Amino acid sequence: LTEAMERVSHMRYADVVGRRIFRPLGMRDTGYGGAAHLRGYIGDKDGGPSDPGAHGGFGGVVSTVGDMLIWTRALAQGHLLSAASRDAMFKDHGHGYGMGWRFSRKLGQAMVWHTGSDPGAGFASILETFPQEGLTVIALTNDTGPTKATASLEMDGRTRSEEHTSELQ
Repeated sequence: LTEAMERVSHMRYADVVGRRIFRPLGMRDTGYGGAAHLRGYIGDKDGGPSDPGAHGGFGGVVSTVGDMLIWTRALAQGHLLSAASRDAMFKDHGHGYGMGWRFSRKLGQAMVWHTGSDPGAGFASILETFPQEGLTVIALTNDTGPTKATASLEMDGRTRSEEHTSELQ
């Protein structure tokens, strides 16, 4: 999709997402690849800063919790996609997966989520939304230990086995 966006727009991917998404939404601490702000970022485990753009469109964005919340709200409120596109994106197309989103239940509530990580570079991200509650949980870390299955449970002080037990009751 990154290459398709570049061909259609006649711009680099970093410029497309910057001009059409990040800047209009006021996402000041978000960027793509080497042009991104890397403030507070440890870098790869070999000691040098990692270039997030090396991952291509699927992993080259660097952001902050605040900017990710801006993006999540804009997506949910229809500021980024048409209603038809948003409905298609947030539809389970089978196996608990839609167009870039996973669907499951956590703490007894419907959850839409996705994660990203690069163990070699030492970072992970977790974004979970609970649409009925209007709740968003975002975790960005230089530790790949937190996973999609544990992040919000750890924040709630519950373990994975406690959640499984409560879901069965």
